[in-house]
Amino acid sequence: MSYLMKMAGAFIGAALIANGLCYFYYSPAVQTDNLDKYTEAKSEPSTHNPHGTEGYGMAVIDDNGFSNTNLFPYKEAEILCVGSSQTEAQHINWDENYVYLLNQLVPDSKAYNLGVSGQRFASSFYRISALKENFPACRALIFEVNAMPTEKELQMMKGYMERGEIPVRDLSWKHGNLALRVIGQIPLCRLLWSQYDHSRKVVVNGRSEKVGDSYRKLVGEVLALGKEQAGSTPIIIFNLSRLKIEHDGSVTISADQGEGEAMRIACQEQGICFIDMGETFLDNYAAERVLPYGFANSKVGVGHLNVYGHRMLADTLQVALMKEGLCR
Repeated sequence: MSYLMKMAGAFIGAALIANGLCYFYYSPAVQTDNLDKYTEAKSEPSTHNPHGTEGYGMAVIDDNGFSNTNLFPYKEAEILCVGSSQTEAQHINWDENYVYLLNQLVPDSKAYNLGVSGQRFASSFYRISALKENFPACRALIFEVNAMPTEKELQMMKGYMERGEIPVRDLSWKHGNLALRVIGQIPLCRLLWSQYDHSRKVVVNGRSEKVGDSYRKLVGEVLALGKEQAGSTPIIIFNLSRLKIEHDGSVTISADQGEGEAMRIACQEQGICFIDMGETFLDNYAAERVLPYGFANSKVGVGHLNVYGHRMLADTLQVALMKEGLCR
């Protein structure tokens, strides 16, 4: 009996120590509902958000629930940067993400980070009307594309925009479940789940054939609806092309099935600025031997944007904003 007690005590002690270490190693912000609908979700305000799984970052979540440092009241935001965890950038420090850097490069820009982990272009672009309603000072909309929308997603987006409908992401299953709420507050459990979740995700191209006319037509229709909702507010869309590291050390852009070209042409037809970061990433690698993406589960170049990737993106967006006449 005493042996079992000692074993149980040792296990509890080790778990407490591991949990304490994880508190300072991996405690990302907890997501909650965004009832204003201009993003898929938001985070609970916090200044303690260490993220050590891809290097070490410490994000700051503002009073509105997004990765910003309260440089200005959020209602005064003029350039809205909407995207996924790539834009949210909890994997690097708060002063290293491209939105913060934009505010340093263009002091009068009032760029505001609306990145949400898990939010795709397919779940953000149809929210333009809500973005403009909640940010009356908005003078530019910047959308990240980390994964090109599928044809099914484009049909969904078109339907929402035509009906003027914006769904609210239901997170009640998570917050209403006591077990999940308790586990969500334990850093060790969150880290173990994150490692498991990443290990079962395999980056594959889900489309085996080139996109056809129906896909290209849908892209154009969705962008036209977005342009209509934006009115005179310029839209900038940037695509985060993935890189493939070859065995000889060279780097190439991972090929898609024509989605990127369809998006580029449709943007051109609608007067929307489209930026593909692929060539910029390749040029920088050729000159500096620096990758724009970090590591994930020990795999190099498949993680989130690192500090170099964010700097490249900030510089590119500064040029785009200047061409749109939005900064000096």
